[in-house]
Amino acid sequence: MKGTPSMGKFKTPTHARCRRCGRRSFNYRRGRCAHCGFGATKKWRSYRWLKSLKERS
Repeated sequence: MKGTPSMGKFKTPTHARCRRCGRRSFNYRRGRCAHCGFGATKKWRSYRWLKSLKERS
């Protein structure tokens, strides 16, 4: 079934507060933080495309 009745299954929270960065980005199922990468790696999650153009040049 789809629609309003199936939306009741989204009650359980997917993300909690991260112990390292403090944001509500720690995924319960994956066991890792979407913002800083806590749980998956010791290094902070960072990508080149995250930095603004001013910082790059």
